[in-house]
Amino acid sequence: MDDLAERVRYLGRRLKVLADKIGRTEELATTIEYELERLEQAIEAGSLPMPDAGAPPRRTLPVRVALRQTAEQGALLFELKRLSDGSAAVRVDAGKAFQLPPALADLLSVLAAEGGPSEDGLVGWKTLDEVRIVMTKKTGKPTSKHAVTQQVYRLRREILHRGGVNPFLIQSHRRHGLRFARRTKPVPVIHCDRPERE
Repeated sequence: MDDLAERVRYLGRRLKVLADKIGRTEELATTIEYELERLEQAIEAGSLPMPDAGAPPRRTLPVRVALRQTAEQGALLFELKRLSDGSAAVRVDAGKAFQLPPALADLLSVLAAEGGPSEDGLVGWKTLDEVRIVMTKKTGKPTSKHAVTQQVYRLRREILHRGGVNPFLIQSHRRHGLRFARRTKPVPVIHCDRPERE
């Protein structure tokens, strides 16, 4: 019996490691999609800079890191307006308005809703179980944790492709859970006094 319990715990640990790797792979796929979309737009606009053969390669901040850092500030403006067919019109900050299908609109509204306590001025985190339970109530159909994680990946893709929205505003954290990084408090302004002259 002890061997069986130990085996179950071992498989549980392996499953958590696998889920973490899948999450990182999905984030990488989202980043690659984002870079490809920007390249396509630059090609269509004819503004793709040609590399200088004699110039040394520049070291730039990886796109994923830059997107994550930007997302940490959160969205200042978030609008989600339900339409008669269950879909929603969405606008984030000064971006263009775009439409999401009903299931993704439901998920975004759950992730952007006020949640538990938050110390960073953004909406609180929701555990995967909390999101699953609310989504089950909204849709009237049983929703698994796996279905939620798949929908989160799809939602990141859709807000990027439809609205040009930073996909990492949809944040996931292994311990805390999920949320859409929208500000509930203004960004604190730090005032620096001028140093006194000697």
